[in-house]
Amino acid sequence: IISDKLYIYKVDTRHAKFLKDFTKFKIPPKKKINQNFLDQIKLKLFNKDQNLRKKIYQGIDSKNKLDKFIVQMCIKYLPSLYLESVAINLSLISKKFQTVPKFIMSNAHGWWTDDRFKFYTSFCMLNKTKYIDIQHNGTYFIIKRNPHFEISKHFRDYFIGWGNSCLQEKMNLKLPVLYSIKKSNKQSLSSKNSKKKIIFMGASIKRFFGGYFHSYLNGGNSFLYYSIQYEFLKNLSKKTIKDIILRLRHNSRDPRGYIEFLKKNFSDIKFEDIKIPASERLAKKNVGIVVVDHCSTPWLEVLFSNKPLIIFWNNKENIISSEYKNLINSLKKCQIYFDCPIAAAKRLEEVSDMSNYNWWYKDKNIQKLRNKLLDTFFFHQKHPVKIWNDKINEIFYG
Repeated sequence: IISDKLYIYKVDTRHAKFLKDFTKFKIPPKKKINQNFLDQIKLKLFNKDQNLRKKIYQGIDSKNKLDKFIVQMCIKYLPSLYLESVAINLSLISKKFQTVPKFIMSNAHGWWTDDRFKFYTSFCMLNKTKYIDIQHNGTYFIIKRNPHFEISKHFRDYFIGWGNSCLQEKMNLKLPVLYSIKKSNKQSLSSKNSKKKIIFMGASIKRFFGGYFHSYLNGGNSFLYYSIQYEFLKNLSKKTIKDIILRLRHNSRDPRGYIEFLKKNFSDIKFEDIKIPASERLAKKNVGIVVVDHCSTPWLEVLFSNKPLIIFWNNKENIISSEYKNLINSLKKCQIYFDCPIAAAKRLEEVSDMSNYNWWYKDKNIQKLRNKLLDTFFFHQKHPVKIWNDKINEIFYG
């Protein structure tokens, strides 16, 4: 039986206030799925059936050696939860739930990381539930073939993106981004630099090996990322290092000793707790210039806050979509984006020595480019909740 409801999962990972306001709208009826709900699902794990896997491998026609190797590795290492155990777990869920919602809405925080949610949503979709996937970070579309977007193509019915860039497919919807960032006071920021801090927004590898690709760094590229970050820092003057505050997504236990390494080599460098959301941090008046060294949401958050920005990305890790290389080239011309950490460090030294931030705020080319980037990747409205509800209502009853 299909119930006339919209189930929502993991949207509150970063957008708790939005979800609270969104659920106040009674039409369409909404229900937040929480851990207590998923605790009803007890997944069973069968042993690997090597004969079954051998038959599957023999039945796949690999076009070349690389394809053959990838298929071989997948068949060999795919957890039994995703092969031998699928049928029994779907059967168990079908006995547990007699109704399914009309729609489920989530993002990669849900389906990428939670096996119980994967199985529950699969069961629902087999019984005619429609799934709405939501963009969850700032790598979509600017990066060539974002894996979360590419994977969800195979099961989503609708996709909600943050800007004009998402409107490449019929079932994609552009809705206001949910990151609420206060715009900066330009006059305050145009004053002297003496008390302004430089915020360095960095990534790190996830606590578990692998982690999110294009959000957290994956295990294979962590050394390259660290070395580029270190190259940037070591090319800064002692004066600039004293003004930098690092916001890094690092494991507090520091198992690789990287944070200890930074503290040893840069004794004056400061760290801050990233439990304070970026939106709140960027709204503070003591933030002068912001440096972002990875492609995720921060570069868009900074552009929206309209704080002076310097970006340096590893172009081997962050392969820019050909459709948007012209925007990256424009950022390069404005000396905002750099492929080289040393060039980025040199630019930071130049602008941090300036008496004001007019180079950012009074440059018409920079402000025009900033607005174009926001329209493309970070569409925003002052009151997004009603806009969201109206659109969901439209597809729910359409």
